[in-house]
Amino acid sequence: KYSDENHIISTEKIREKLKIIYDVDMERRAIYRNIDALRSMGIDIEGYNENREGYYLIDRTFEPSEIRLLCDAVAASDMIKEETTKEMIRKLIDTQSIFHGRMLQKTVFVKNGRKVWNKQLFYNIDTLNIAINQGCKVEVRLLEYNMKMELAESKHSPLVISPYATMWALGNY
Repeated sequence: KYSDENHIISTEKIREKLKIIYDVDMERRAIYRNIDALRSMGIDIEGYNENREGYYLIDRTFEPSEIRLLCDAVAASDMIKEETTKEMIRKLIDTQSIFHGRMLQKTVFVKNGRKVWNKQLFYNIDTLNIAINQGCKVEVRLLEYNMKMELAESKHSPLVISPYATMWALGNY
């Protein structure tokens, strides 16, 4: 979190961070052993032997440009309320170093205004994906606005469907 290719962290700085964040006083040799253990688990860490400065995490799950694209997609969605949008963007940004995170926070904006929210959205998507993976049918109840502009069950409801995929089109599933 505190390192990237432009922000190499020394063993002494690692010790300081461990003390400040976790109240752990770790000796230098223990830090070397822990870094070796992380490397043995497949975590790609550039080290002092390669750069003569210190350590940094080489490869993260997502590149900053990918996180930016995902943040913009979440921010643009009308289906996710503003509070949840901000929380999801924070989680995405947290996958980056604090330095890349700060840059992303300055450039990602959440639009205010018309965001329609259905609490069940995430649960419904999960349920459909489970049904797709298990080859199950799903009973759905369709809703529509009536003449009084009230949300009411459609005359075509309930409907039994065999879902094959969930698709994102024009900002909606």
